[in-house]
Amino acid sequence: MKRREHLAALLVFISTSLTSLTGFAQESSKAAKIREIGKVLETYHEYGQFQGAALVALHGEVIYRKGIGLANVEWGIPNTPETRYSIASHGKAFTAVLIMQLVEKKELDLHVPIAKYLPAYRKDNAEKVTIHHLLRHTSGVPGVPSEWSETQNRNPYTLDRLVELANLGELEFEPETRFAYSNNGYNLLAAIIERVTGQTYEQVLQERILDPLGMKDTGLVKHQPIVARRASNYNRLFWGELVNAPYMDESFAVGAGGMYSTVDDMFKWDQALRSDRLLSPASRELLFTPGLGDAGYGWGVGTYTTAGDGNPNTLVYGFGGTNGAASVTYRLIEDNHLIVLLGNIRQVPRQEIVTNLTRVLVGLPVTPLAPPLRPLHQVLVNQGLDAAIERFVGSPELPTENLVNQLGYDLMGRGRLNTAIRVFQFNVAAYPKAWNTYDSLAEGYMEAGDYLTAVEYYNRSLQLNPGKTLEDHRVSRGERRVLR
Repeated sequence: MKRREHLAALLVFISTSLTSLTGFAQESSKAAKIREIGKVLETYHEYGQFQGAALVALHGEVIYRKGIGLANVEWGIPNTPETRYSIASHGKAFTAVLIMQLVEKKELDLHVPIAKYLPAYRKDNAEKVTIHHLLRHTSGVPGVPSEWSETQNRNPYTLDRLVELANLGELEFEPETRFAYSNNGYNLLAAIIERVTGQTYEQVLQERILDPLGMKDTGLVKHQPIVARRASNYNRLFWGELVNAPYMDESFAVGAGGMYSTVDDMFKWDQALRSDRLLSPASRELLFTPGLGDAGYGWGVGTYTTAGDGNPNTLVYGFGGTNGAASVTYRLIEDNHLIVLLGNIRQVPRQEIVTNLTRVLVGLPVTPLAPPLRPLHQVLVNQGLDAAIERFVGSPELPTENLVNQLGYDLMGRGRLNTAIRVFQFNVAAYPKAWNTYDSLAEGYMEAGDYLTAVEYYNRSLQLNPGKTLEDHRVSRGERRVLR
């Protein structure tokens, strides 16, 4: 009897120990992920490529929640998880849910021409376009109003005026034949919501999503009201200099963007979309069914894989960008993971950062970060070309040829021609076998009016890449100007 009792006790002890060890291993793994997430984000911040707030959830549990950098640089006010940021095109996902709620109530039909719901929109287009087309960006409605310029989005707009502007544009293609991202299309959806409900878009958003979910830190971006804890917006120039972002009145994108939020509220939003609180399972399935361009309703839909698995899992994602702000949400559906990054600088490698964070969550190694450009630029400006060559050529600090080239073109585009030429000269020294470095240096000399030196470097470029003609080089330079 005693032997059996001892054996039973030993089995209980072994079972308990194994359970404890398993729990310890899981906890250690989680702690390692938290450390790696922090390391990734702090490195991007150190490189001048992220400031804002981040929230990461592992299997539905928030394991990382932190502000990074400054919400207001002039006053030295830090970012926190409670800071409110512009989330731009994330607003499309909210519009899509409001539309689907009206579809569930039989007040809208996804596949009926929108002429039925929006008579103010030109009839020839409205008879071809459905709500389904608008939600999927397959309507052919131009992305922005015709003849739009950057200065026009400084003006306030009503939805009625946005519909009038949409009337000026012809369809760019027959509906459902192509994917083309369209802010105009989501403005039209917001106008449909207003006409069907008899309320403003803001009222419908508040009553049907924000209040039920307790999203008290989310709303429409407006210029005049004082919004507590709202981040100031900045642009970071290519060489690292931080400047205030130009003013933009975000009323030009009602339904398509023009919202602010916090990482905590975006977590509430994610959790609601995983439940029946806002929509039925059938409606949620429509939201996340990809069509042309991998577009669902208000979201992009792709796949991800985990370490040691290789099987595709569902990734639902959203990006937002406006003057001085950038954001991204990755929702890893089967694993119930979430990554939210809300930032108050526009020039952020969002996909690169969120991909690295995803790799941390699923157990894959992080891709090494490319060295930043700011140290190179500072040495070139303050110490000269020879000092930069001595420090960076052959060093792990050397940025890629392409990044250095982009730095030169950005400087040239902003009227800093002498520094741009110095950058191109450095790129030739760092990458002497790359034809494109000589081509760019030649263009710098062309801009400076030194045509003989420009021809010399064009010839060197052609010698390294004999398959190219001088006309090909001109086209390449034109593309770089467009990208700039």
